[in-house]
Parts: sequence; structure tokens; C-alpha cells
Amino acid sequence: DQGIVATMVISAAKKEQRGLSKSWLEQGRVAGLNFSIATYTVLAETASRQSRLTEAEDWLQIVFDHGLSPEVATYNAVISAAGRVQNASAAVHWYEECVEQG
Repeated sequence: DQGIVATMVISAAKKEQRGLSKSWLEQGRVAGLNFSIATYTVLAETASRQSRLTEAEDWLQIVFDHGLSPEVATYNAVISAAGRVQNASAAVHWYEECVEQG
């Protein structure tokens, strides 16, 4: 069931078990599940709170690849992560992306 797998993916991410989280996602996709934008934005926000900027950006890219736009809160989380890891160019990029998306 898609909801159960999504819950397991998010739970693993919150416990900083990236490999497990990605494994569950991949298994779900192989089984034909399509995860909602909410799943990916929660993953991006979770990675951001854990100061894993590159991972958060990867999750955002998946959202964009699906032709969707994340919520302002997701952008804010990623911008904050960029600040915590002292990556000013990433912070500016995501701020501009957020403004551009409206």
C-alpha cells in the first residue's frame, strides 16, 4: 500500500537512515507506486532540518522533475539549511527560485 510505504520512507528519513529511506522509495517505485509531492517535500524538509543540503536539493529536483512546485515552507527549510552549512550561493538560488515560483 502506497500510504504505508510513504510513511516508512519518511520515518526512515527522520531517523537519518537515508539509505533505508531511498531503498523503500525505490522498492515502491519498482512496485508501481507513485508517491505524492507531499512525500518528497517532507523528505526535502527533513533533510534540510538535518543540514543535509545536497540531499534536500535532490528531493526538490524530483519535485521539479514531476512538473510540480514545492510549498514556500519547503523552500524556507532548504534556504535555512544552506545558511547553516554556510552556502550563500545555494541560499540565494533557492530564494530566487521561491520568488520566481510565486
